[in-house]
Amino acid sequence: MKKLAMTMIAAIALIVLTIALLQTNDEHSLQHVEQKVATAYNATITQSEQHSDTYTITFTNDTGKYVVDTTLDGTLIALTQQESYTTTETEPQPDEEDAQPASELTLDEVVAIAQARFTGQLEQYERFNSSTGGYYVLELENDEQEVEMYIHAVTGDILSIVYDD
Repeated sequence: MKKLAMTMIAAIALIVLTIALLQTNDEHSLQHVEQKVATAYNATITQSEQHSDTYTITFTNDTGKYVVDTTLDGTLIALTQQESYTTTETEPQPDEEDAQPASELTLDEVVAIAQARFTGQLEQYERFNSSTGGYYVLELENDEQEVEMYIHAVTGDILSIVYDD
């Protein structure tokens, strides 16, 4: 009878310990994903929520307030801009007759921009059209990690970087 009681106590202790470790692991995972988001977007995290199989993280940076949804391992699902922080100053617009159409960057130029931010080899790329001139999605990889980089096809601005461990 004593042996049965000791076995039951040990089993209950093991279950409690397992639950505690799982909760600690979830909190660590949320902190890890928050860190990835803060680094990728040069952001300050303002709110985080864990759902059954996703995280919703709200952050701000110099350009605005955003909400990002990720999987539990930090893979980007969606990024939505909630507020835009822009200055009210406007740059002088060139006369229509002086304006020249914006020329699109070559793939080599876009890759050079990406590699200036992340040292790695181009694995694959895709070009998408949009009303603002389009953008490239580049996948770069080095020995340590892989990134997916979104770069504007005309301005060369890095629109987003998604790190994948």
